[in-house]
Amino acid sequence: MKQSEKILNAFRSNNNVLTPSDMLRLGIAQYNARVKELREKGYEIENQYLGSVNGIKHTRFILKGKAVIAKPKMTIHEYASANNPTPSLW
Repeated sequence: MKQSEKILNAFRSNNNVLTPSDMLRLGIAQYNARVKELREKGYEIENQYLGSVNGIKHTRFILKGKAVIAKPKMTIHEYASANNPTPSLW
């Protein structure tokens, strides 16, 4: 199982909230890189700052959902032919 899949499974089993400590427990040391990959795949993940205790910043990640990419109403070729009909030779 890929690390990004582990993160998604952990989000789903933890009410869509994970801390950096949670990800380290999963064996994911470079969790920011994995979160970036998930964002690039369309997952909306918010990084929420919780505050600082004794100079240590505390954050958590919240999975908001997967972005839905709207399907175009027509392809580029359909659009081009509809707006630039082929001129008649006769």
